[in-house]
Amino acid sequence: MSGSTIKYSEIKSQNICYHCGEEIPSGVVHELHREMTTESGKKEESTLRFCCNGCLQVFQIIESSGNKNYYSYRTEFAPKPEGNTIDKWPYEVWDLEIEPDENGYKTAIFLIQGIHCASCVWLNEKILNQEPGVLSAEVQLATNRASVTWDPKLINMRRIADVIAAIGYLAIPVKKTNEKEARKLSNTMLRRMGVAGFFMGNIMLISVALYAGYFSFIDQMTKTFFHVVSWLMATPVLFYSAWPFFLNAWHSLKQRVLSMDLLTVTGLSLAYFYSVYVTLSGKGETYFDSVTFVTFAILIGRFIETKYKEKTLTYLENLGSGLPQIIHVRRDGQTVDEQIDSAKQGDIIEVHPGELVPLDATLEMDAAETDESMITGEFKPLLKTRGDVILAGSRCLGSSMVLQVTSTHENSTLSHITKLAEKSLRELPATQKLAEKASEIFILFVLLAGISTFIFWYFFQSSGIEPALLHTISLLIVACPCALNLSIPTAFIVALQKAFTRGIMLRGGIVLDELYKANVIVLDKTGTITEGKMSIKGQKFYTEEKTDLLQLACALEKASGIHHPITRAFAAAYNGTVGTDSVHSLVTIPGRGISGVYNGETYYAGSRLFMEEIGIVLEGEQSSDETLVYLSGMRNGKVVVLARFQLSDTIRKEAPGLIQRLRKKYRIVMLTGDHVESAARVAGDLGISEYYANQKPEDKKEFIDSLENQGLRTVMVGDGINDSIALARSHVGVSFAQAAQISTYSSSMLFLHEDLTLLADALELAVKTRHKIIQNLVLSFLYNLFLLPLAFAGKIIPLYGAIFMSLSSIMVVTNSLQLARTWNSGKRVRKPGKVGL
Repeated sequence: MSGSTIKYSEIKSQNICYHCGEEIPSGVVHELHREMTTESGKKEESTLRFCCNGCLQVFQIIESSGNKNYYSYRTEFAPKPEGNTIDKWPYEVWDLEIEPDENGYKTAIFLIQGIHCASCVWLNEKILNQEPGVLSAEVQLATNRASVTWDPKLINMRRIADVIAAIGYLAIPVKKTNEKEARKLSNTMLRRMGVAGFFMGNIMLISVALYAGYFSFIDQMTKTFFHVVSWLMATPVLFYSAWPFFLNAWHSLKQRVLSMDLLTVTGLSLAYFYSVYVTLSGKGETYFDSVTFVTFAILIGRFIETKYKEKTLTYLENLGSGLPQIIHVRRDGQTVDEQIDSAKQGDIIEVHPGELVPLDATLEMDAAETDESMITGEFKPLLKTRGDVILAGSRCLGSSMVLQVTSTHENSTLSHITKLAEKSLRELPATQKLAEKASEIFILFVLLAGISTFIFWYFFQSSGIEPALLHTISLLIVACPCALNLSIPTAFIVALQKAFTRGIMLRGGIVLDELYKANVIVLDKTGTITEGKMSIKGQKFYTEEKTDLLQLACALEKASGIHHPITRAFAAAYNGTVGTDSVHSLVTIPGRGISGVYNGETYYAGSRLFMEEIGIVLEGEQSSDETLVYLSGMRNGKVVVLARFQLSDTIRKEAPGLIQRLRKKYRIVMLTGDHVESAARVAGDLGISEYYANQKPEDKKEFIDSLENQGLRTVMVGDGINDSIALARSHVGVSFAQAAQISTYSSSMLFLHEDLTLLADALELAVKTRHKIIQNLVLSFLYNLFLLPLAFAGKIIPLYGAIFMSLSSIMVVTNSLQLARTWNSGKRVRKPGKVGL
């Protein structure tokens, strides 16, 4: 149902909650009777069922606030309310840190956890804007962020969080750093571009009349009026919109470098001031339209690049938001909740099942089981014993853990990895743009040609100052680098738009440039080549009760309540409904397995070591690189093995085809933190000859650095925190949008769909984009080489020069637009996934 509206007819036929979509436990009755509209338009009395009282109350809140239409248009189920979790967050402290503006109002950015679709955005905005004291609330689906402005005399931050929590979402304030400056720059450029675009459109309308009057009669008064109006419109464009060009040109001159901006401002200035002279003298033609057109066209490309950089910084600002900000600390024999910043080394803390470990710590109990997939990217449960180090970001599996803190929030391993990733982002190798290389010679040539034109006509032809200046301006207008400036940005803009339609998000055009140069593809294993989800690959039954045993194993795993990949694997393997009412006396042994009484008999499910500990001898069982789960129980008065389940991660179905497609042109390398046997099996299945196992984050970074030292260009694809440093260090870092957050922040390219073939599509797009850029540059230079001699000889007046300049720009833009037609990898049809589960 993902991507389409959730229909009531689809819900009522299933035993799921109307609000959150979760399965309704047996015996639970939370119902409301409402009149519902069917798909045919008829109204009928219906019963809405909910999994808990919390979901029912949230529905009533939404309904009473007049926002019931949310349920008619949502494409994802709503998040399940988690009780008063906001009570553990220090909103009062955060509120005091926000300075009011000149009107006494406060503004904050919140990360809203639980937003899935446009209906979620609409609901949150409506609820917030209806709250007294909230002046404005705007929610962005792309970033899950809400910008809220409120009057502190009428409402505070905690009340705002309460309002959001009441409908099942959690609002976390986002601390602002360098993103504020990036957004300020982006907004400023947008205003400059808006001013240039507005006045360009209006001046172009006036120019139509002026150009028509050049070939027919137009009285001098009307012509002067149009000139004055154009002058007024072009002035803010030159001195506001184009001001960054002047600053860049000045800075480049101070560095003794000839930049494209120098040629741009020279042409803009001469065209503008000559047009002013024409307006005041009443002699000749103005070229204010050229000033506005050139400025607007250049700003478009620069704005797109700035916007993508801002988006990357937005992702970085969200980093760490998933970690708990509240820790459970033991103080004086009691467990209390405190802010994470208050933790000190030596503090004893508790981490409950399913929670993330907030700080680096050591285990203060005999045994515990954790999942470090957020750090390592490998979905593998790990058995920890007393004294072992538990890293921040690890997830608690099984029963609660007791830990001793060994680091503060600022110097935890996760924080260190984050800082390494940010540093690597700043140290990405600089790309030598093709246009900059070509422009160095072209700029010098045009400037010398302009000076030569003026000297030739003024001194050698003795034609006076006006003709000499007119011919010089004609040459500069003809040679105005508008087409050259558009050659690369337009191709990149079209490519970026086309990539987005395929579900490929790029940080900027520079990514396509690096993809074109790439010759090594480095792939992470778990979660990249594989799905990152354990599944039952093989089963061996020692009795005839095969189906019943699978159901039994699934019931034991489900009854344990453990958030574990193995549990999910059993749940996925059994298609029927599994009840847990018959399971009791459940005991979890971390890292070993579980035991429980099912229908009056005791059963055990776990590893081979667990079986041996309860006295079962497994003869003839060979070791395997897969995860093996044994099920045993009482038969004929003794405990015997009943079944064995072989679990493994599943290779993505598109991976073999992708490897075959890329192997023809690129060197393929697989890096993984998993053990050698598992890495060898996956590499062998895919035909990857070069792979490296047991890789730490630093190891992956060093491998990428070694490739760069050999002069190779790398594309790194990964999804875990352990990949983040390598992703940031590689020339192009690629991740899935559904991957660990830190890996997405470190990536320069994101795939919105979990489809590896998008990598091959992106590489193909980069090649085609480079071809279009070369074609655009050739068109631009041929145009200049043909018309510059004519302008030098005085055969082209400024009016014709402006027309030819516009035509050259149109040719470049039209050629770039052809990119959308030549990239014919074909549409991909994806099956909708489960909604809200």
